[in-house]
Amino acid sequence: YRDAKVGPDLVVRGVPEGLGGGRPPLGLSSLPNSQETPPDGDNAPLPQGSGPASAKGRRHGLNGMSRKGRRFTGDFCLLAEQCRKRMAMWTVNLTDGWYLQLKETGQWALFQRRLIDHLTQHLVEHGDIALVLGVVELGPKRGQRTGRPYPHLHIVCSGWGARRKGGRWLIGPAVMDGLVVKALASCGIRAETAEAASNVSQIRHSVKSYLRAYLKKQVDVPSLDLSDGWDELIPRQWWNRSDAASALVLGHYFKLPGEFVYWMLAQRKQLEGLKLGIGGISVVGSRRTLTGERPIEIEWFRFFDPAAIARAIELWLVYERDPWSFEEEVRLCLGKGDLDRQNSEHAAAFSAAAMCEVTEWLDVLPTSARRHW
Repeated sequence: YRDAKVGPDLVVRGVPEGLGGGRPPLGLSSLPNSQETPPDGDNAPLPQGSGPASAKGRRHGLNGMSRKGRRFTGDFCLLAEQCRKRMAMWTVNLTDGWYLQLKETGQWALFQRRLIDHLTQHLVEHGDIALVLGVVELGPKRGQRTGRPYPHLHIVCSGWGARRKGGRWLIGPAVMDGLVVKALASCGIRAETAEAASNVSQIRHSVKSYLRAYLKKQVDVPSLDLSDGWDELIPRQWWNRSDAASALVLGHYFKLPGEFVYWMLAQRKQLEGLKLGIGGISVVGSRRTLTGERPIEIEWFRFFDPAAIARAIELWLVYERDPWSFEEEVRLCLGKGDLDRQNSEHAAAFSAAAMCEVTEWLDVLPTSARRHW
């Protein structure tokens, strides 16, 4: 197995060596092979409903948020739960006139980035850590009424409940409207005020549920009329984040060796019996065979918490030195969900050499990952 890259969701996937990480073999790609000739050469018809956007060729964003974006969003929301009381949801909704100007100038992408930049700068200047994640939603009401894309921004940020010098709130509708004006000015759009452009509220329950509720209302891009330049309002990047948000997520990733992955999958029942996690199989693709399409399945194991991974690594090292001691450990601890260190007969399985190896292995982990252990 390949080394497993583990993130905040604590899922260890068993990816066999040689699977993943590269382009699909010739003939299995969703794109045509370079050796093949289009049906009608250069005069091949465009797909129906493609509009000018397709005539310009493929570009980022027409298929919605990427898999990487969804993964990052899920990881960030999971980690932000630890400081949920300080997190706020900021929704930015512009007027029709501003949307038309952004369409004509093709500056929506710049407005989107500058808004995140101005918010991050505002938070940092007043001593906040500036955890910021923004996702784009195509407004369902105006989109269904007009058939045109009207992107909204939903931004999760830190700073709720904090005050600036002088006692004023760090974030609020008036402050956020001022940031909208600055972002519009960066795109060459002059606006004196942006009243009612911002809706700011504290996240009271779950960070992920807030974003999921908005993203579920997403308008189907192929159903929109993108003629007359309206494709400029389809985001090329459906998500943006601050440097601190990126560091928060990436700092919680670490790798586990392929040997551990193999052992973990082989001992899945024992690990589940010890209540360290739960395993399963997911379909990640398909391959063409002589008998038809066959699914490509990958085994995975989700640990319940970081301490469960530490216990599993400890058991793995015991197994590597003495499989009998591992079986005895599992037998004595099965159903308890904890290691029985009080049993003197059983404690001998944890030799000093094995414990030193655990310590040395943990020392090579990133500092951010070691905090969980």
